[in-house]
Amino acid sequence: ISHIRDILDGFYSLSGNRDKVIFERKLILDHSIELLGKYGLPDIRVIVFNSVPVIAMLRVPTANSKWKANLHGWACGLWIDIGSGKITYITQFKKMIKSIPGIGDVRGIEIPHWEDVLRLAVKVQQVTGVWYVGCDIVLDDHFWPLLLEMNVRPGLEVQVANKVPLLERLKKVENIKVNSVEKWVRLAR
Repeated sequence: ISHIRDILDGFYSLSGNRDKVIFERKLILDHSIELLGKYGLPDIRVIVFNSVPVIAMLRVPTANSKWKANLHGWACGLWIDIGSGKITYITQFKKMIKSIPGIGDVRGIEIPHWEDVLRLAVKVQQVTGVWYVGCDIVLDDHFWPLLLEMNVRPGLEVQVANKVPLLERLKKVENIKVNSVEKWVRLAR
């Protein structure tokens, strides 16, 4: 409490003016995949194009990634089959591996609330109006899928984790016209 009071009184402010405190609730990883959160909070990257989720991966922190899901810093990228929500491949530094260091082989695990994850990604694309967007989503135990952030230029590492060129999938859906979130999700699956 004294630390919060110091912030409000401007103790840490460069100008000495009163400051503000922002409280965020702690995210608790969905218990059904808590093994994947052994070294930090994993997130799901879903690429949405023309309101269709076209490709997805799970980014999982490792002991060497220092609790971050950054693929350039020792985290692993896991391909999520867009149709089933199951983990199929595991990559690290653009190479296929059989298991996540310190966690094990997680291929075959199904991502819980997969339909809700895809639905959220489509809604983010619709609300923002961004034609091509990467949605980073976390599975919270109390609130299910939550949007962490959206990226208008998401990294292309998702292609390596999926073993498929992204351009092929984009071309398949670029001229499709669909009128509901459910139909977009069905189309993606």
